[in-house]
Amino acid sequence: VPSPAEMRTASDAVQPLVSDYASYPAALAQVPDEQLYLASASWVPSPAEMKTASEAVQPLVGQKADDRGDSAQPRQAGDVCGMAPSGKKQLSRTTIMLRNLPNNYTQAMLLELIDQAGLAGKYDFLYLPIDFRTHAALGYAFVNLVSPEDAERLREFFDGFSGWALPSSKVCSAAWSHPHQGYEAHVHRYRNSPLMHETVPDTYRPILFADGVRIPFPPPTKKIKPPRQGTERM
Repeated sequence: VPSPAEMRTASDAVQPLVSDYASYPAALAQVPDEQLYLASASWVPSPAEMKTASEAVQPLVGQKADDRGDSAQPRQAGDVCGMAPSGKKQLSRTTIMLRNLPNNYTQAMLLELIDQAGLAGKYDFLYLPIDFRTHAALGYAFVNLVSPEDAERLREFFDGFSGWALPSSKVCSAAWSHPHQGYEAHVHRYRNSPLMHETVPDTYRPILFADGVRIPFPPPTKKIKPPRQGTERM
């Protein structure tokens, strides 16, 4: 369980992306995966903290793709590359983090796109974080596949993908998730999260699958508190 200081640091890193979508692609590329994990399992800071964080991220706004080291090129649906040999560590990994997703994409739309990639029934965990106040996606997601080979296929399909169902100029990037990898790690990560509180809409929560069929999350092992934004309960 992250400390209050860790959660605040994570929220500070992510909140500017919520309040200023125009700067989103450049800013999100600078946020470490660990902070995105912490932010996705807690929530965002107060308005005063948002202002401070927004000022901190301003130097990133307007950066060109080359300045960010973003070499991803647009790709349309169906352009799945052949699998390349990987090291032992890569072959054991099954969780992919998707960045730079359209903010108006929904959980159902993302699942449909994954199925179109030929991976229906090949994933067992998905989480697309949603802003509770704007009801917009935060533009990143975590997907766990049932095998390392399927994870590699998903990574290759989405890395550089731009053929969205809705108008968007965003180019997705896909990389191995860090620090959490695998089904069990993500169940453990979120089963006691405020996201699982009864007041949170189902479409805002992480979801699990078995053989392509939605299954319930394991019950929490402790009392779950409702999610907060700063000092305000949602």
